[in-house]
Amino acid sequence: MEAKSLELKQVRPEDFDVQMLWQLVCEGRLYIQPKAEQKSEQTIREEGIHAILQYVSHIDACASEKYQSTIRQLWERILRSSELGDLFFLNRYKNIRGQPNWYRVNVIMVFLWEQNVYRNDIYTAVQLHMMMEQTDKRSKYYTGMGRYQLERKERSILKKML
Repeated sequence: MEAKSLELKQVRPEDFDVQMLWQLVCEGRLYIQPKAEQKSEQTIREEGIHAILQYVSHIDACASEKYQSTIRQLWERILRSSELGDLFFLNRYKNIRGQPNWYRVNVIMVFLWEQNVYRNDIYTAVQLHMMMEQTDKRSKYYTGMGRYQLERKERSILKKML
């Protein structure tokens, strides 16, 4: 019998009956839900990198001719960079620690657009953002990215990668 087809009942402390528990065990009707396995920081990071690469892949075709064949590798280098990699992941609160910082991804996309990695003669930064988001209007990740601007050192590192 599948667990999905069973009608489950939540037990409150005042409903707990040890005798019933033993009876359920003997009848083979007692099920437990195993605790979810904790993911390692490395696994969370790799999943985040994969999600970011998927997100930016929506604008791969918008890369300038010089970067058309290497745009994915450029993003990989940026995301895995020892100097820049941590910029892309939230680390403030435990429940979202390690999750991608989509604001920062948009900041980097705009920086790359400014450097003509993405065709700035055809596309605006807003158009690229909307393509990444697969929507027809700006999201909070674009409108709120002002809080995540790059420092001079980070911009310099990025320019050297180009």
